[in-house]
Amino acid sequence: MNAKTIGEKIATRRKELGMTQLELANKVHVSNRAVSKWENGLNYPDLSLMEPIAQALEISVVALMGLEDKTMSEAIQAATTISKEEKQNMWVCVRFYIIYMIAISALCGIMACVADMSLQQLFDEGLAWNGTIDSAIDVIRIFAILNIPIAISLWRLLAKANKEK
Repeated sequence: MNAKTIGEKIATRRKELGMTQLELANKVHVSNRAVSKWENGLNYPDLSLMEPIAQALEISVVALMGLEDKTMSEAIQAATTISKEEKQNMWVCVRFYIIYMIAISALCGIMACVADMSLQQLFDEGLAWNGTIDSAIDVIRIFAILNIPIAISLWRLLAKANKEK
């Protein structure tokens, strides 16, 4: 059993019922993009959604997951596999977010330095000083400085969670 197989079952049954992706999404309280991802095998539906999806498609959870001819231990193994794959997908998103935070922090730090140097040059040429600009640069610096420890903490948490796998 894999995401593609479950997705094909969802798509087939939904079409048999004459239901659109949006209608199914509304019944199980997710976006139609989530339904599309399931049907294309890009990811699994959350395990907590299997029952509502099965009800909306008027089939059993066992049929939805393709476990009709499986033993109990095989069914448990299949559910465990889905859970592990969904956890891995979540960690990919967390990694992306951490890298994004670090990049934004670095960009803010660079912007603050460039703005400070540019303004200093303008003021050296006799421009009147406006404290608002200085405050804005300080806010950018603070944002950059505060995001770095948060990102590092999240990265350490992620590393710890990966070691526990």
